[in-house]
Amino acid sequence: MGNIKAASALAKEQRFNEAIDVLDSFYSQGEASRDDLLKVIPYFQKAGRYSEVEAYCKKVIVPNLKSHNESIFSHKCVEIRDAFFNLALHKMYAKLSLCAKREKIRDEEENYNKLSDDAFIKYQSQLAIGERIEDRKGFDQALEMFGKDPNDWPNIFKMKYLHFL
Repeated sequence: MGNIKAASALAKEQRFNEAIDVLDSFYSQGEASRDDLLKVIPYFQKAGRYSEVEAYCKKVIVPNLKSHNESIFSHKCVEIRDAFFNLALHKMYAKLSLCAKREKIRDEEENYNKLSDDAFIKYQSQLAIGERIEDRKGFDQALEMFGKDPNDWPNIFKMKYLHFL
């Protein structure tokens, strides 16, 4: 967390290039959260390096988002993992859109807005599918644990899986 605070302090002093360097070094350790990874995006724009930010996202941010997402949701189905990766992309594209807006590059702002919206739609769709899959897995585990007769199940499980009975 010290790296994030150091980068924020540098940014407050308008030392955006140094803040980018601190975060880049932190990202190379592979321990940054989603929000930590997205923090650098406006720094590029504020440092006058807007032209570099998309390539940086493709090279550094997206692979780190993917890795972070896989580690956090490794116990969940692919659909849940995909959902939350798309949520991260949605947030990344929204930040890129804001940078493009500040740079007054309307075409890129609109493109990033569309990518953000598309990623959010994928998030919602994959989340709904994933929740059904995870719910079914929970029901199957309850069957295994408590047996086929729902009358033998604790009430909390009967209520939770009533729609499967």
